[in-house]
Amino acid sequence: MIPEIPAHYLRILGLPDNPDSADIKRAYHQAARSNHPDLFPDSEHQKQELAMMRINEAYMALTALFYVRGQAESKPSSNSPPAATPPSPEEKLPGPLKNPDYVYYKRGIENYRAGQRRFFDRKNAAGRPQHFVPDSQLLNLAISALRHFQKSYACFYQVVSEYPDSIWVRDSKFHLWRLEQYNRVYTRICRQLASRVAAKQEQQGDPGLAEPFTEG
Repeated sequence: MIPEIPAHYLRILGLPDNPDSADIKRAYHQAARSNHPDLFPDSEHQKQELAMMRINEAYMALTALFYVRGQAESKPSSNSPPAATPPSPEEKLPGPLKNPDYVYYKRGIENYRAGQRRFFDRKNAAGRPQHFVPDSQLLNLAISALRHFQKSYACFYQVVSEYPDSIWVRDSKFHLWRLEQYNRVYTRICRQLASRVAAKQEQQGDPGLAEPFTEG
């Protein structure tokens, strides 16, 4: 079964209903150039970091989707890699609470650690560190981790912007900075995976071929 294209990813990149891979690549580069945090004043920097996380996720998810579609059309079988699961709706942040700054901070920490475990501490079925993974699996891991990082960033940003006198502001600022570094890594991941997936589609290679992941 060929998966449908999630509409919210199309909206993030400003794409029509039925884009091709070239449309997606152009839209991603345009969105990345227009929303790069360095182009905005300091007061808007963190908002744009969050926007770039969403843009990176949309691009990776659509790249994964077209990879799966290509495999489904050329090799319809039960061995095709699974499609990237669309994210759940925007996380509903807590309402009026006695210590909302702590609730945001705690939720930020939980998602931060979940994102790290999901991508950077990946393990195989035997529980051993997994250094070589298929591109399809790597895309799904990256997308899943990035969703956690987005939620984490949104929560820490809420602490810093809405509760400037909170005792959790200092550590929230540190985690915002760390998440921004992760976001730059994900930008490189996007470019590498897009190139590898495009090459693999042209050659109609084996989607299960394990390839090493490098950050540089």
